[in-house]
Amino acid sequence: MIWLPENVMKIVPKGAHTWKDFIKPREMHGYLTRAGLTPVGRVRGIAIYGQRKDGSLITRQTRDLSSTYMGVARR
Repeated sequence: MIWLPENVMKIVPKGAHTWKDFIKPREMHGYLTRAGLTPVGRVRGIAIYGQRKDGSLITRQTRDLSSTYMGVARR
């Protein structure tokens, strides 16, 4: 997920991503809980398949949380 947007798609500058800055889903759950938020539903992965001419990404939901993910939390 670092190499693709920086080197292939060239949608972000090289060096914009650092592995140590990535947050695992379990860590995010802890941050949300400590902030007084309650995670709701299932966390889903995001697979990126390409980029449209307008610059928007072509994505699909997946069960794979290894590179990108999304979820919902409520107060």
